[in-house]
Amino acid sequence: MLNSAGFAADAALLVAIAGSHRPVLGRATSRPVLAELRDGLRWIRGGTLLLRLILIIGAISMVYEIALAQLVLYVLEHLRLNESAFGLFGAISGIGGLAGALLAPRLIAWWGRRTVLTGGLLAAGVCVAGMGLTADPVLASALYGVFGIPVMAVNIVSATVRHTAVPEPYLGRVLGAWRTVVFGTIPLGALAGGLLAKATPGTTAVFVTSGVLQVVLACVAWLLLRRFGPGLTPGPSSVHTGQKR
Repeated sequence: MLNSAGFAADAALLVAIAGSHRPVLGRATSRPVLAELRDGLRWIRGGTLLLRLILIIGAISMVYEIALAQLVLYVLEHLRLNESAFGLFGAISGIGGLAGALLAPRLIAWWGRRTVLTGGLLAAGVCVAGMGLTADPVLASALYGVFGIPVMAVNIVSATVRHTAVPEPYLGRVLGAWRTVVFGTIPLGALAGGLLAKATPGTTAVFVTSGVLQVVLACVAWLLLRRFGPGLTPGPSSVHTGQKR
């Protein structure tokens, strides 16, 4: 029921948006999906900042999933909570995500996009590793809630950079390619997490491994993105506005 109410609210908000949003006629609109996807991948490959960013976000999505795919086992077996408590535990991260959405603009204004993105990856990794090292439900819940804050901040930074760096005619294709790459890494992370959980007792090693890898990726991200400045602004060599259609 809550999902239905949420979709209804979304529809009402979309209808209320002012302006005309009809597609522009006269340009090709029936190209094969794979052709559009290739265009998006080609654009990303030619943009240095976008290429580095998609590699970072794709890798971090996979590493996140190493732990998150085992969240049910973590809550039920490691923390020894019941099934009813699992829903509440999961909702805590959503609250953290909401806080992250509210705080992200201010954090970006203070420290810049690069620091928020790399610092967010670092903070998320520390939270996940800490979850693996504690069996206290209260502390674990607090860490999972805090985890939602940097994750949302990282998502906001990456989405903002993507939308500002890509020209409007290519935005849909780049976004489709971006999601294909990033979401495609999630099953790999889930598989790796499942194999690790099977090979080790409990979920401690799974969460600690995921957290440590996130910290390592935060350091790699800083090295890859430092040339673009605090605002993650693509240089002249990182932006191109034309591709074969």
